[in-house]
Amino acid sequence: TLKPASPEWKDSLFDLGNLLHEREKHEEAIGTLEEAIERYPDDPRKLMAKYEIGESYRQWAKQLFAEAQQTRNGNEHDKALQVVNNRLTAALKQFEDVQRTITLKSHDIHSDPLVGAMLRNCYMLEGAVLFDLGRYKEAIEAYSNVSSLYPDEPFVLETFVQIANCWRRLNRRDNARGAVHQAQIVLDRLPANS
Repeated sequence: TLKPASPEWKDSLFDLGNLLHEREKHEEAIGTLEEAIERYPDDPRKLMAKYEIGESYRQWAKQLFAEAQQTRNGNEHDKALQVVNNRLTAALKQFEDVQRTITLKSHDIHSDPLVGAMLRNCYMLEGAVLFDLGRYKEAIEAYSNVSSLYPDEPFVLETFVQIANCWRRLNRRDNARGAVHQAQIVLDRLPANS
């Protein structure tokens, strides 16, 4: 019999949430994945579900922001931006939670590629969300965490570019140039086949 306590029900709920996330049905994905986490808090898929909830909130905020840019009515625009900020804040909470869970469980991020990628993405996405929220110094910190955890990986170049963008928003041109210079140093150190 198919009941909420059955493994098939649990698997279906997580799979449905994942499918909705992939199909960019953000509101439905968030609701389904939150239900799965609430019903099955000890399931190992909880971490990935929280990550997908965060990414759904972030993508949903991006969609609304694009729509808000088209709105001519100032009041509607302001309301939409408040909803965007709320969704970004919800996304940030999920990414921080996933990152904290991975860090506290002392996962070996280099031996478990999925967990390592999720941690790296959480730091990067935290930085992106903080940037979108206008919290540039916190974004710099998030991006810096990536560059110190993965110093020899090619994607670290992007972190320095994002750090430079944050410094530009803070009107600190010298710091921005310093970040670009760091990127050049890392690029020179990378093997040619990276």
